[in-house]
Amino acid sequence: MATKALIFADKTIKEQPGEPRALLSAGGISLIERQLRQIKKLGLDETIILSRDFPEILHREKGNFRKVPDSLSVIDLKTDMSMASWLQDGDEFLILEESVVVDDRIIEAVYQHRTAPVLALFPPKAVVAGHADGISMQHNGIDRLFASAAKVPADLLKNVLSQDITDRTMESLLEKALADKRVKMIDIGKLPEYIPGRRRDVPLMWRPAGNAEEAGKATDGLIAAAQKGVLDWPGRWLHPAAENFIVRYSLNTPLTPNMVTVLTGVLGFFITYLFATGYLWPALIGTLAIGILDGVDGKLARVKMLASNAGQLEHILDKLVEYSWYFGLAYYLSSANNDSGPWVLATLLVLFSWAEAVQAEFFRRMTGRQLDDAGPLERQIRIVGARRNTIFWSFIPFALFGAWWLGLWVMAFYTVITFLLGQWRFMVQVRDYAGAQSSVIAKNFKDTEYF
Repeated sequence: MATKALIFADKTIKEQPGEPRALLSAGGISLIERQLRQIKKLGLDETIILSRDFPEILHREKGNFRKVPDSLSVIDLKTDMSMASWLQDGDEFLILEESVVVDDRIIEAVYQHRTAPVLALFPPKAVVAGHADGISMQHNGIDRLFASAAKVPADLLKNVLSQDITDRTMESLLEKALADKRVKMIDIGKLPEYIPGRRRDVPLMWRPAGNAEEAGKATDGLIAAAQKGVLDWPGRWLHPAAENFIVRYSLNTPLTPNMVTVLTGVLGFFITYLFATGYLWPALIGTLAIGILDGVDGKLARVKMLASNAGQLEHILDKLVEYSWYFGLAYYLSSANNDSGPWVLATLLVLFSWAEAVQAEFFRRMTGRQLDDAGPLERQIRIVGARRNTIFWSFIPFALFGAWWLGLWVMAFYTVITFLLGQWRFMVQVRDYAGAQSSVIAKNFKDTEYF
């Protein structure tokens, strides 16, 4: 049995008959390309787009799609109704409602369900943006709203396509699925909202887009959902507005997240040169700008669904750039004062900063969760702890009085204290996690308590 993906694509833009709604842009890419990238993310190889009115347009556009399934077919339902080439008995089909920005978690919950047919529905009385454009359904006497993702067996799909080639194909398919005794419901109100990579609860995204205005609102929602939660105080309160502004005006340009990462890295090493040659104020201002750019590439990748393995290397580049700043500043201060003390402080700062990063990465690899987000106290430490943003924003008062040497000393001490706090919380959280996974470990900790 194979699972394939299927999208119907026949709706027109409101007030613009003849223009396919599937090609409206939300978050910098068309609605249909976004859904194709979501399908690719699931690992599905074969996807079929069914259209009566726009097969030629969609066939032409598919050559411009990126990061979509390798096997992508556009089938004209007016002329090709044999279904023999793609609809095989025993297959099942993941079906997405067209022209809706639908959350990855909804699609994944339907796809991973072991049986078919499966329908994703909103809970009763759910308040949802764009409710008027959704497909209403009634199950057990209760009005529900289709959450734009379903999985159906080939026999059910074949039955609908052979009888109902109308504008209500999706509705007819859902009605038959509801009447099927095998049907399973997924109430999306029960899906978890917490996303580990964003370190916060992110409300489920579901927005139909019937015209450019509604697609623009969907873009706003995508940008808001891309925001990370647990951050230092500059990243949490100062940077988001500037990041969102840059992301919004970059969406419809050729700019990619990897381009932003490379640009940030080049600018970062130039800042090291400025520190080393004594241009301290321009360098300090540059570090604050880098803090904003560092959030842009990640947000851009999440909004446009352009995350890549290369992008994961950004964190290594960030650390190399950051550490080079400390040594660049130490080089200038040491040369200007004929004193090796700045080198000692910079080395101390880098070593403890690196140790804290390694410790956090170990915890993430072991538990699947960020140490910064492991509990309320860890979140508070993250807000004020010594990280790149907090360190260089904290440098400003020292810079105003020309006390760069003292500033470096204080920042090194700040980093050591942050590491020690992190080490304490690391041990507490590892103990709790290990104890929860193994009764033997929990017993060992209890048996060896001192008090």
